[in-house]
Amino acid sequence: LPAVSADDAAILKDEHGRPTMPKGVLGSITHKKKTGVALVSSASTRRRGVGVDLEQTCTGRRSIARRILTEGEILNLGCVEGVTKEEEVLLRFSLKESVYKAMHPLLNQYIGFKEAEIIPHTNGTATVYINLKNGAHA
Repeated sequence: LPAVSADDAAILKDEHGRPTMPKGVLGSITHKKKTGVALVSSASTRRRGVGVDLEQTCTGRRSIARRILTEGEILNLGCVEGVTKEEEVLLRFSLKESVYKAMHPLLNQYIGFKEAEIIPHTNGTATVYINLKNGAHA
């Protein structure tokens, strides 16, 4: 990454709530309660967006599965070893938030939760399918 000095402008947010980054730098920010995370990377022809999200598990929370998961994702719940179904719903939500943050600067359009289908794998990777309502596929 290029060096950043005290003379560089503050990282503010744009009209979409995205962090404004110096030219050639990609960035994503997230926070929950007292914890914040920032992800930065150099922009390149291979890397044009980054996204990060932070979620917190809590008991007694109403399930958000029907609101954020596709029917295929709901049927696929329980396939990640060592993760409860409730944790997997939250994992898929967090991955969708991260994908949205990475892709919004490229598409400049809203991506609904059910327009992205996430398949998390036990090795820490995930497969992402995007099927936008306007017919475009990413």
